[in-house]
Amino acid sequence: SMALGAEISLLEPFGNGYIAPVFLTRDLKLLEIRPVGKGDHVQVKLGSGDKVLEGIGFGWGRKLKGLRVADIVDMLYHLEIDRFRNREKLRLRIVDIDKRGEKASCAGR
Repeated sequence: SMALGAEISLLEPFGNGYIAPVFLTRDLKLLEIRPVGKGDHVQVKLGSGDKVLEGIGFGWGRKLKGLRVADIVDMLYHLEIDRFRNREKLRLRIVDIDKRGEKASCAGR
């Protein structure tokens, strides 16, 4: 929720020795994958029940090649508030993402 994102932002700045919290959500349905920039980055839309979540993966453009729309994934992410053009929205910053039932299939390591 935006309220949780706002509370987490009160803990900033994150950096060396003080990392941002990492969350895990399982069984997300991949609704959309869209390259960003020159294809190095990717935006995703994910479904969880009746909610649609938006995510961004900086440097993940080539790492998600094995995933397709409608795949079920587990995702590790940082929760952040995206502030762009005077608008705020909740965004999940991808840390790692795996197709359900596959171990480390798309690991960002």
